[in-house]
Amino acid sequence: MGAVLAEIGKKLAERWLTLLLLPGALYLATVATAVTLGHGRALDLAYLVERASTWAGHPTTTTPAGQVLVMGAVLAAAGAAGLAGQGLGSVVERVWLASEWYAWPEPARWVAARMVARRARRWRSASDHWRGTREEAARARARGERVDPTKRYAARARMLRIAAAEPTRPTWCGDRLNAATLHLEHGFGIDVAVVWPHLWLLLPGDARDEVIAAREALARSTTLTAWSLLSLPLTALWWPAALVSLVLAWAGHRGTRFACDAYATVLEAVIRLHITDLARRTGVVESGVFDADTGYELTRLLRGETSPTVLPSEANTGTNPGAAGDS
Repeated sequence: MGAVLAEIGKKLAERWLTLLLLPGALYLATVATAVTLGHGRALDLAYLVERASTWAGHPTTTTPAGQVLVMGAVLAAAGAAGLAGQGLGSVVERVWLASEWYAWPEPARWVAARMVARRARRWRSASDHWRGTREEAARARARGERVDPTKRYAARARMLRIAAAEPTRPTWCGDRLNAATLHLEHGFGIDVAVVWPHLWLLLPGDARDEVIAAREALARSTTLTAWSLLSLPLTALWWPAALVSLVLAWAGHRGTRFACDAYATVLEAVIRLHITDLARRTGVVESGVFDADTGYELTRLLRGETSPTVLPSEANTGTNPGAAGDS
């Protein structure tokens, strides 16, 4: 037990160091540089070194007690800055994913609705263009002509840069995660929000590790954007802070898109690979193919619904016994 607790403590210390302390310390260093140099000496590194040497030689920092106090103050300030960055990163993530944008207060909801409408128009135009290139290629192949796929690939890439499915959210990341959910709902008939907590309890360790790693990568990327926002006010004191903020914003934007795509891919793959295991454990299916009817029944069971319901296939074919009895 002691070894286990020691390992847990080691991991917690590592996470505290990498997620809070180091980013917070770097931010404090940037703040100190901005305050010290200002606009007049923005790139005067010699002056910065001189001032740092003066601070290091101050009587307060030359005694053991003073060094402990200074170190404690720096660690506390770095930790507080790290917490601020993490907190703002969570807000940035909620905005990037925009899963509940329709509940945002005005005028944010109005802006989000306009963004959704604009993205949907662009996506439909790109989708129609891609579909046209596919039909053109099919006609050319029917005539026995050789088809260059470059135009078709470019049209598809243009569509995917907007969204993987018709946009319903104001951001690319929100639509990417929503597209993965729609693929699973249409293919398996499941409600991912209902099924996922139950499936998580059955996942093997390696699958959980992949999901956790992808989720943490997404959180780190959105936190980079948060640090860019926190660095922006420093431009009032030190103009190079604008470059720092710009670089962090670019890295956060690129990293968030990549991490969101990876997270959505991992989630969809894990659910596709293990959804049948959950259906077997709950007694919904014993053998055979996991189809939309199975997913519908699984979702109904996990929701705690006990009343008779109409399966999708019965609704489409008109074979619902209850409906026949009522007629």
